[in-house]
Amino acid sequence: VELQLEKAKRVPDITITGGLKYFNETDEQAFVLSGTIELPLFNLNKGGILEASNNVERAKIEKNAFNLNLKTQMKEKCIELASLLKQIRLFKDSILPLSEKTFNDVKTMYREGKTDYLNVLDTERTHFENNLKETDLIIFSDFSYGCLPQALIDKIIALAAKRKIMVVADSQSSS
Repeated sequence: VELQLEKAKRVPDITITGGLKYFNETDEQAFVLSGTIELPLFNLNKGGILEASNNVERAKIEKNAFNLNLKTQMKEKCIELASLLKQIRLFKDSILPLSEKTFNDVKTMYREGKTDYLNVLDTERTHFENNLKETDLIIFSDFSYGCLPQALIDKIIALAAKRKIMVVADSQSSS
């Protein structure tokens, strides 16, 4: 729009005026019509047209830069997402099963007298924390709530609060 306006300015304006004129000496009236047109000998508005053209080009370049930046950010986010999905798959396919196997092995070793109970509790805590990473909600039923030691329940609630996981107690969930 700006460029079109500047191009239009190089065409001179035509001015036409007209009206009634009264002559005092002769007490007569006459209709007068006059016109003017500027001759663009020195001012073709090249400067205004050039500035408007530069503004249009600058806007195109800025738009292209913005689009390129947007595409680059999108590609970076896609790469980041792919990496996160790979980590999640690794976690689900490798770490969680290994954590469960380790916990079961330590429990077996404890039953066989090959390790102490603190090692079992430590392995259980690690296994529980690993599983908590995949959890959105913890429900304590009457049955499980009554069987678990209060210290363990307190730790579960504290870990859940730290990870913003909702915890509820439901007397109907055990049935």
